[in-house]
Amino acid sequence: MVTQQNIKTDIYAVRRGRPKVYSVNKNYHCPRCNRGFTLKRNMVKHQRHECGMEPKYQCPYCGKLSKFTQNLYAHIRKYHVGLGLYVEKLY
Repeated sequence: MVTQQNIKTDIYAVRRGRPKVYSVNKNYHCPRCNRGFTLKRNMVKHQRHECGMEPKYQCPYCGKLSKFTQNLYAHIRKYHVGLGLYVEKLY
């Protein structure tokens, strides 16, 4: 059955140039938050940098916080066009 939501998701995936693939075989689960992962290395990365951690980086222009610098770089490119591309490390 084709729903409006499926059509929107499919169109978005085509615009981005890659198909969306969702795997149900999430064999690795974080012991702290029970989030599922298909690869063990992704779970280990999650445990080291995400799960239970406070954000380490902050946007110098608006104060937005993030656990990863690449998210802030994308934020700055989108919302603070023309300004310097750097992030502040909190700790």
